[in-house]
Amino acid sequence: MQNINYLYNSLKEETMRALTRSYRADNMVEHYSVWENATILPAKTIYIPSRYWVGGCVDSENNLIEETIIPCLMGWKYDIPEVSKEYPIAIYLGYMFSCYGHMLGDCLRWAWFLQSEEYHQFKRSGAKLLYISMAPLKSWQEEILRLAGITNVELVTEPIRVKKLIVPTPSIVTDDKEQNYWRPEFLKTINLMIENAYKSAKRQLNYDKIYLSRCGIGDIMGESNVEQFYHKHGFKIIRPERLTVAEQIVLLNNAKEVVATEGSLSHNTIFCKTKTKVGLKAFLV
Repeated sequence: MQNINYLYNSLKEETMRALTRSYRADNMVEHYSVWENATILPAKTIYIPSRYWVGGCVDSENNLIEETIIPCLMGWKYDIPEVSKEYPIAIYLGYMFSCYGHMLGDCLRWAWFLQSEEYHQFKRSGAKLLYISMAPLKSWQEEILRLAGITNVELVTEPIRVKKLIVPTPSIVTDDKEQNYWRPEFLKTINLMIENAYKSAKRQLNYDKIYLSRCGIGDIMGESNVEQFYHKHGFKIIRPERLTVAEQIVLLNNAKEVVATEGSLSHNTIFCKTKTKVGLKAFLV
């Protein structure tokens, strides 16, 4: 709060509002919904007139099941082509997007369900785990899901009709301004990832003060000067792309002070302890 005076006057009011309001959503009323004869639509790109990522699930009457998309960002229904594949029972685990920040802050909203007793009941009934994505998961996406307790998931590449589709209630709620609000179940997913990271990380890095740098992929907007500044003030310079996801999580969880640019780098601070000091730097183009 003490650095609020460094902001442009036009940004101060909105920044104060963002820093002081709650981002806690209402508790879940129902943990999941069940849809008979629903169809899972693969992810794809359409242009209407700009690029838009569509896909998700529709009910038996072709109505969008809104809890299967990421509002304002990914997913919507489209005309259903011929459906030739059918499963008796399946659990929908969401839209996986190939962007590190979105994977953490958007795509894990369904992950909590795998830690529930209801999931194990459906699993014993032979339910498949299905997700949609524009492309097969990259290795770092697979690691994120693995840390969140998700394995053996199947990418939907063609429309699939499911006689009994289970859709977990999202643990993140997104409003029409693209603002996310979290439920306690999302925090459980993050805590599980931290626990699993400590178990699987080959290197458990521990530095009190760290600066997360993008300079490993190029000097963007003169960031090297900012990096040098923090290095002189005792911050360990970190190139996150050189670490596994588990190593990054342990690193952030151990740190007492973290500085990063806005974007996917700053999303990693979700793994910090409650009283960690976090500073975000915006580079304006």
